[in-house]
Amino acid sequence: MKLSINEVNNILKTLPIGYYAGTGVEVCCDEGNACYFDHHDNHIHIGYDIVNAALANVTDESKIDEETAVRTVLYHEVSHMVLTDAYTIEHWCNRSDFNIMNIFEDERIETLLRNYYMRTNFKTFVKLVNNAKETDEALTAESFFYSIVRYRKGPEQFVKMVDEIIEKSKYIKPNSGPYRTTKQGYYTSYEYIQSVLNFYKMVKEFFEQNKENIEKEQNQQNEENDKNNENNNEEQNSSESESNNQNAEDNNESENENTNQDRGGRYENSSDGDPDNSESTKYDDVEQSDDGEISNEGEMLSNEELDELFGTFFGGHKNTKMIENFKQIFKQFNKRGNVGGHSTGYSGIINPRNIARDDYKYFDRVANTNNNGAAAMHLNLWIDVSGSYKCNETTTNQIIYALEAVEKENKVFSFDVIAVSHGHKILEKTKRYITAGGCNYLDTQLDSDFKKMQKPNARNYNIVLFDGQCYTSNRDALNLRAFNHDNVFIISDQENFSALNRYCKKPHKVYQASRCSEKYKSYSEMLEEKINDVLRVAFGA
Repeated sequence: MKLSINEVNNILKTLPIGYYAGTGVEVCCDEGNACYFDHHDNHIHIGYDIVNAALANVTDESKIDEETAVRTVLYHEVSHMVLTDAYTIEHWCNRSDFNIMNIFEDERIETLLRNYYMRTNFKTFVKLVNNAKETDEALTAESFFYSIVRYRKGPEQFVKMVDEIIEKSKYIKPNSGPYRTTKQGYYTSYEYIQSVLNFYKMVKEFFEQNKENIEKEQNQQNEENDKNNENNNEEQNSSESESNNQNAEDNNESENENTNQDRGGRYENSSDGDPDNSESTKYDDVEQSDDGEISNEGEMLSNEELDELFGTFFGGHKNTKMIENFKQIFKQFNKRGNVGGHSTGYSGIINPRNIARDDYKYFDRVANTNNNGAAAMHLNLWIDVSGSYKCNETTTNQIIYALEAVEKENKVFSFDVIAVSHGHKILEKTKRYITAGGCNYLDTQLDSDFKKMQKPNARNYNIVLFDGQCYTSNRDALNLRAFNHDNVFIISDQENFSALNRYCKKPHKVYQASRCSEKYKSYSEMLEEKINDVLRVAFGA
């Protein structure tokens, strides 16, 4: 199946994605392979390369229409946005582990949302997309794992383990973090990752011990599939000539029921792990739909839980008051017409003589002689996203949302977010929201990345936030020297006092007051306050 980007967009315009999002969300297909939700233009962006790659694998167009195919790809990607803890998976997995996690995560999101979307059958679509791959590619441990996870075909104990892992991980979502769970007794993201990778090791060992028998069964099944496909095509042609529009409509409504029956039947027919039992380990026909009831209803999320997830994701970061506070600074700047020139540019250098002052004036208002008169300002937020920062996560994401709103309207301002925990990660422009979780470790790449994040022809400011001890040992504490610059402001816990005074003499530092003190503020409150200070200094507000 081949569709142009315009044809895809025409189909996307007809889909009721706003119904699931609970707000007026629109969707568009862009060049490339990026899939993300822009909280400001209220658009879901789907990469054409992803849509095109999926549709290209649909070799039998008689079994699915173009609208259903595009709709299924869209809802699959939206499900990732709402349910996948992408940051933790990317952070904890190498390339080969990531491929295994991607296979299982595809199954997890489609299973949890299998009955949520109208007229969408993930299981039927994955079979159509992978039909050629299943029969033509050489059998490997990974393809055997894929078949168990995505088709529920294989030894019974493995099929049951898929359902058990999905059940235990059903409350993981993008803001879960590696070590926290929203419901006791269920997996954290880290436990989920480890469970899947350990499960793959078990499958791989079984495959290597029984490869000859498994390959023999696959060859036998491929022959049966060829015969069944011929018979099915003849029956389908005969049936289609007798059917009417009402029957077709009834088939669409019962499509999800067939998927659930298909999965229920597989539990009864799965193997007990005996490689000599060819009947129990034989692969099903890719188009077969067994009779039976769902035996794992517990792994489903309720519609109420899903509605809450969608509502939080598509509307959870907007804080109107915060946005207006940031915008007011730029309104004053734009009224004066301050665009460039040494007389209005500030260096972003912090004067150590002024660090005792409790307001933004500790920044020296000095002409910037190194930026060719450019008035542009770039802000880097180095934020500790270890597990202890979880209670500040929501407000911090609201700050990021507000800064994005300002950035869209003011070409003189840009910012980046760098998540610091066990190492650090420069977040993509379309994925700057943070997920707190994990421990702290400062890696050696910090110095070179700090330099890389200082933009040429701009006044660079850096705000560094550590909500607890920011290093694991005295050795990685040395890497704090990366922040030893005049254009750095550090918000920190008292635990880092000695290390920061030793390795970061140039930056201005402020420490969180005791919770018993009248001066106590949360870290996210301190962050918002200091961003306001920096913006006012940078733009003379």
